[in-house]
Amino acid sequence: GETGTGFLNTANLTAGGHSSTSQACASPVSPTITKKVTSVTDAGNGVSIVAYDVVVTNPSKATGLVYSLADTLGFPGDVAVSDQHASWRHSALDGTGAGAEQQVAGWTGAGDATTLATNRSLAASSMDTYHVVVTATVPISVAGDALTCSTAGAGHGFFNEGAVTFGDETLTATACATIPPTIQVLPTSSSVTPTSSTIAYTGVNTLGMGWLAFLLLGGGGLFLLTGTLWRRKPRRH
Repeated sequence: GETGTGFLNTANLTAGGHSSTSQACASPVSPTITKKVTSVTDAGNGVSIVAYDVVVTNPSKATGLVYSLADTLGFPGDVAVSDQHASWRHSALDGTGAGAEQQVAGWTGAGDATTLATNRSLAASSMDTYHVVVTATVPISVAGDALTCSTAGAGHGFFNEGAVTFGDETLTATACATIPPTIQVLPTSSSVTPTSSTIAYTGVNTLGMGWLAFLLLGGGGLFLLTGTLWRRKPRRH
């Protein structure tokens, strides 16, 4: 082994004027971390339910791996996050022998509440899978580049980062999904009762005036005609 790499140990033996050196080295146990978006469910009116998996593995045959895990949301600033919850389960590397799912208390994905695990032991050839779910409400003010994922990381899309710490080392993994465009839907109701409207007209009612003229002229003319005929009728003796 080379000094400064792995767990190197060197022994020197001196006897009868002769010396010999022996070395032994072992690689430190290191975890791996992977992360992915498992689903984005569009609930309408700008609300999405976003789910992630973050997996920590011990791919070696060595025991004694101890790690801590944090998971941080990196959504655009105007996005409101609610109903955050997380759970985890242990299994073999191929997913067999999975234990019961256990809830993680206190995780919100922001501030001081990003911890998923603290000093947890991980057996050889096994893994821990963490499942986190959040509800995100996206206002129409979030648009353009903020809706899509970017190499800039946090602040773009449904960005999320996991970080596993073991000893003095930290490994990270990220995942991101595009934010669905927000569509505002006007509320509807089948119980709405139509209301009547009163329409006021200004101006001359020509129909009414026409009838009035008929009554005055036509009706009056008929009256005069009738009166004239009555007066001209000869009297009988």
